[in-house]
Amino acid sequence: QHKEAPQCIGLSPTGPGIHHPDGTQDDHALTIKLDQSDEAAQVDPIAYGLSVTAFVQVRLTQHNEQTVKTFEQRIMQLEEVLECFILTGGTDYLLKVMVSGLNAYEDFIRKRLHLIGGIGSIDTSFVYSVVKQSNVYPSA
Repeated sequence: QHKEAPQCIGLSPTGPGIHHPDGTQDDHALTIKLDQSDEAAQVDPIAYGLSVTAFVQVRLTQHNEQTVKTFEQRIMQLEEVLECFILTGGTDYLLKVMVSGLNAYEDFIRKRLHLIGGIGSIDTSFVYSVVKQSNVYPSA
């Protein structure tokens, strides 16, 4: 019914699949969601091998220029961090992190995030279900 949809977003109509970091391809990880409100290609994170999504609140020990700059530069290099927001209030940063499982999350915290330095506290909330997820902006 919507055969032209893949071409609209620059994809092959036969299905492009997803190329994993290990070089394998999964033809079922990419879905095209179409309805009247939005058109978007979405990757199924579980099919891609990323079964754990976590929101990580980070508070820095100091807020001087060097600590902030170092933290932000290092966060940009971590592939597990999909999004990083600077917040007001008691938390300095909110990270959206995706990993393959709890062991991978522990490795991420111990071997990657902790190595940045300047972090005073880390508080993690794990996602167990998604109620709404959209990439469509509201009307201005």
